[in-house]
Amino acid sequence: MPSPAGWKPQVRRRPPPKPSLLLRLPLRLWIRVFLFLDYHALRRLRAVCRRVNTIVMASAFNALLFRLPPPLPLRKIRTYQLHPMLQTVDCATVTHKKARIRTSGGGYLNGYRYPASNEFATSPACVRMVVYLTEAKVGVLENEGGVTVKEVLLVCSRYWRKPVSSNLAAKTRREQHLPKRGKPLHVTKIVTLGKYCKFEGWKEPSGMSDGTVFLASHWFGTYTT
Repeated sequence: MPSPAGWKPQVRRRPPPKPSLLLRLPLRLWIRVFLFLDYHALRRLRAVCRRVNTIVMASAFNALLFRLPPPLPLRKIRTYQLHPMLQTVDCATVTHKKARIRTSGGGYLNGYRYPASNEFATSPACVRMVVYLTEAKVGVLENEGGVTVKEVLLVCSRYWRKPVSSNLAAKTRREQHLPKRGKPLHVTKIVTLGKYCKFEGWKEPSGMSDGTVFLASHWFGTYTT
């Protein structure tokens, strides 16, 4: 039997879904739970949903997520935490454009492409950092707003790009038996290290004076064949 003109079947409207019971827990409880997590876990949580992202943006996580600005007035702090990205980037091959992070599949990511490179290099942030690589002074960074990860990577990049004296270049070619025929290999500071050119990470940063941090790398290692 045909339906009367203009008649439409009734559609039952379902009420909007209620938030998950977990998401309805009070903020202070979520903060207490999340404070047990590390930097990487907290970063991943931000992508879960808006509610969780809002929780992680709370000031309680500033220290864990390297958002804590330099404490004022400036004073000597003995213990600083180093940003995890600085331990994963190959600081022996870093350039002003590429900061290589090796993946489990054997590939590489560019650390500069991630927002983490703009975060503070230490927690709490420091206003001055003295950087050493294999006992060689790389440079001194100064930033009243807080030294960032990118600034540390760039100062390492500038160090590796510094020219090598002709005497050192000749000595390196001789000791490493570098080819003499054809176009000579451009000897850089990393080349002078020979087989000991594997970045093995940074030591724990230490406070020196008001807002100043001393950061030194471990001795470079060798690549196994």
